[in-house]
Amino acid sequence: LQCESMASEITMLALSLLDSNLYQTDHVMEFFDSLSQSMRSAAMDWLEQSASRGHNDPVLWARLIETPFDDTRLRIVECLHRRTQLPGTETDSLAPVWCAVILGVHRGGRSKLKAISQMQSAILQRPARAAELLPVLAVAVRSLRAPERRGSLAALAGIVTQNHELQAEIQRLLPELQWI
Repeated sequence: LQCESMASEITMLALSLLDSNLYQTDHVMEFFDSLSQSMRSAAMDWLEQSASRGHNDPVLWARLIETPFDDTRLRIVECLHRRTQLPGTETDSLAPVWCAVILGVHRGGRSKLKAISQMQSAILQRPARAAELLPVLAVAVRSLRAPERRGSLAALAGIVTQNHELQAEIQRLLPELQWI
């Protein structure tokens, strides 16, 4: 797109036209893969509308989970926070998004807290996921940012409170933690 100032409007117009009988995931995905941040943002705005065809398209959501763009990953976490489940995805496929958001050092403070909460829920629902997700929470506990540290400590405390069997794994990852 040559006109960045119009990228948002052009994207919304194009997606509204594609939202009719012309809808195809591949065509819509090009807006999310754009190098233009304005275009990606407008595409996410369209996606968050419950009336859009992409809102419940499992193929589109599965592709979005693999996005290389930070801004889109943060918006996906926001969407997940508002929705109980993304169409056609299992919590297993969301782990890379959560990890990328939590381990990102440049931005996403509020999204990091939401991702921490979502990881806690995933571990409590399926304790077998602990081996994969607890190391990421351990990194967040050691964060220089106090909100991330507090949020991940609270998540770990909640995990141990509801599933005592995971305390040994948490203690292994964070030997400096003293449990009372």
